[in-house]
This record gives sequence, structure tokens and C-alpha cells, in this order.
Amino acid sequence: MQQTSTENRPQFSPKELEILRLISEGYSSLEIGKKLFLSVDTIKSYRKKLMIKFQARNVAGMIRRAIEQKIILF
Repeated sequence: MQQTSTENRPQFSPKELEILRLISEGYSSLEIGKKLFLSVDTIKSYRKKLMIKFQARNVAGMIRRAIEQKIILF
């Protein structure tokens, strides 16, 4: 199991956290882009950066790790 202490957790920008929240709510890249007035390519770039920061292979793994690390709460 990965450590969840804040000193070992990657840092996230407010925009990354907002996009992460919207992904966790089931929004597509297109929908997120429209909601935040950003291009789909920009959203895809944020998604890729988030996946790398969470060391996840897919969105489900990314969301699971975000919940484990208490970055998003349900």
C-alpha cells in the first residue's frame, strides 16, 4: 500500500484539482473543456499529467489513489 502522508504526495495546482474533481464526477474531456472554457487538448494534457502524478495506468486507478490519499472525498 502506498504512503498517504502529505510530504510524499505530489503537489497539485488548483486547476488540476478542479479537473480531477470533474473527472471523478464522470465528465468527459469535452464536457470539462466546455465547462472550464479550455480546449479538449488542454484537458487531455491535464489528464495525462494527473495520471503521471498518481502513477496510474487508467482513470479508475487515478481516482482510487486520489480517494486513498484523501484528495477527493465521497
